[in-house]
Amino acid sequence: MAQGQTLSPAAPARVWTPSFVILCGAVALAYAHEGLLNPTIPLYVQALTGSTAVVGLVLGLFSLVSFAIRPLIGHLADVANPRLVLGLGVAGLALCDVGLLLPIFAAVCLLSAFRGLSWAATNTGSNTILAHLAPPQRRAESASYYSLFQSTAIALVPSAALLILRGSGNDGYGRVFWVAAACAAAAALLVRAIPVGNRTAPAASGAASLPRRRLQWSQLFDRAVLLPASLLAIVNLTYPAGSAFMPLYIQSSGIDLGILFWYYAARASGVVVAQAGLGRLFDGMGRGPASVLGMATSVVGFAFLLVPGNVVTLILGGIATAVGQSITVANTTALAIDRSNPQRIGSAMASFTLAFQIGQGSGAAASGFIVDLAGYRAMYLTMIGALVAAMTLLLVRWKSLSFDLNGGSQP
Repeated sequence: MAQGQTLSPAAPARVWTPSFVILCGAVALAYAHEGLLNPTIPLYVQALTGSTAVVGLVLGLFSLVSFAIRPLIGHLADVANPRLVLGLGVAGLALCDVGLLLPIFAAVCLLSAFRGLSWAATNTGSNTILAHLAPPQRRAESASYYSLFQSTAIALVPSAALLILRGSGNDGYGRVFWVAAACAAAAALLVRAIPVGNRTAPAASGAASLPRRRLQWSQLFDRAVLLPASLLAIVNLTYPAGSAFMPLYIQSSGIDLGILFWYYAARASGVVVAQAGLGRLFDGMGRGPASVLGMATSVVGFAFLLVPGNVVTLILGGIATAVGQSITVANTTALAIDRSNPQRIGSAMASFTLAFQIGQGSGAAASGFIVDLAGYRAMYLTMIGALVAAMTLLLVRWKSLSFDLNGGSQP
């Protein structure tokens, strides 16, 4: 929605259009590709080099390139075509997978950097198309469904990669790479079916065609999405504490790691409930109230995690943190779309999606530092403090936002 624009009270348009279904399918395949490589790349690099230290180098190259190139990718999505950006991104992922079949460490490093570029294009292009396709009155609902396809794929597929590796002997890595390449190639084929015209938004968005513009460095970051991006970064800062650090936390407490089965099952259930079952409620609540609800739910979840030895509290903590994070991601995404200039949606989505990497990267580093300094409970108390800070930031900006019954907002 353009700045200063008010949503009309007309009946909301459909979410599940053919274009949206195809986009969600392509995104699910792209994230399935990533889910296959997440556990495989570290094992592959260690097998090639015999060193654990260089695993961080390879993963760091991927993240660094993906972060640095994203603003330029956003500009390309504006002046060219978001479908082209997404298509090139997933096609690049497929090519990288085939290249990984060459067992040379230097090649793996170069491919990791190129994979970071392709992943930036995939995320920026898909989010830009989402912004075009989501009906203004149902943007949070659309973002919630879209996120469901991402999170489901990235959560379920890594176990399949490990099964392939365990059952294929020395050919395991190659088989995983071929399966991942097939997922990315299938996503590229789906992208071609999304009806996005050259330098125009899909019909659902009603945006006018975009004139070609010279690259202006001052416009690579869209300041209009600074608030939702800041909120998303803080929420994602808490993500590693609720996921990657849980096994270490349980182990340090002297508890059988088998208890984590119930925790991760609870988190998966929470994601499905929030993104599939509650999506329709978010737009009616408004961006601010829904975001506060999500953050407050996460606070409750982390409070439950302060008592790790009880299965019930772990289940409640897993559900609450997953539901809270899912609600907040959907509503900050919708808020970012609301505040975007229709002619610079690509740049806005590139700026906004930087928050995922900023939040999770800094969250992982901060969580590890806090654990070393003061222990796991201090880490979870810090996460609660970060969420309270995010709610405070939103409340401070509350008067500058105008919420209507359709969930829209004005800067």
